[in-house]
Amino acid sequence: MSQNRPREFNFTKQSQGRVAPAPGIYLVTDPGQSMARIGKPARAESTDHAWHDRAIAETLATIEGAVNAGVSTVQFRWKNVDAGYLLDLVMAGAKVIDGRAQIIVNDRVDVFLAAQQAGANLTGVHIGQTDLPPKLVRDLVGDAQIGWSAASPAEMARANALGDVIDCVGVGSVHVTHSKDDAPEPLGTAGIADIAAHSPHPIIAIGGITKADIEPLASTDIHSAAVISAIVSANDPAAAARDLVKIWNETKSSILHQENKGSDLK
Repeated sequence: MSQNRPREFNFTKQSQGRVAPAPGIYLVTDPGQSMARIGKPARAESTDHAWHDRAIAETLATIEGAVNAGVSTVQFRWKNVDAGYLLDLVMAGAKVIDGRAQIIVNDRVDVFLAAQQAGANLTGVHIGQTDLPPKLVRDLVGDAQIGWSAASPAEMARANALGDVIDCVGVGSVHVTHSKDDAPEPLGTAGIADIAAHSPHPIIAIGGITKADIEPLASTDIHSAAVISAIVSANDPAAAARDLVKIWNETKSSILHQENKGSDLK
């Protein structure tokens, strides 16, 4: 497939009632990094309510700036935290986002269901290889969007075999990343691009992505570029998000312009 042509994905009636994954810059939260950015400890005991309240407040500020900048999706990821704190973050974050971006809950299907039951407007969940099985998650979440992580040819083969059970695949890492303790060997932009060109699902690239990676990634068939540190740990997260969104959009516009120009010459 030409990298200049937007990918088209064929879905059966089973998936037609679902919201398709949004393309563009995809923010993944990390409250620990948000705290470290302001000089606070990245972790605290679960009994330290003041630390968790501050972590939530800092994360909400980052989300507000990123959504105002035009990020298409916010994934609520908070590793090794009590479910109640993650639920508080998701509920408050959904109010901040207010329908302006898709909302995904990382790993915690229970928190997704609880927040949805409490009235939060959520899009779906993203699960990993060792989380609940995708087919079981589909039974639990109905038509909500499901993303699945894959990092090797064998895992990609399993993702492809799932068909319409899942809606997108998070693939990485692109580079070495310190945001995940068990991160796989980096694939690089070329490796991610090759996977995206042959996948039946929209591909979300993730893992160590920086500002310099956005243009080359946007020039491939990947659907979204997911970032953590590039926004969360930036001195000015909102400005960082604006830069990433601008580069992504300008690259896609340039590709479309060149494609249309080529069509006019035929």
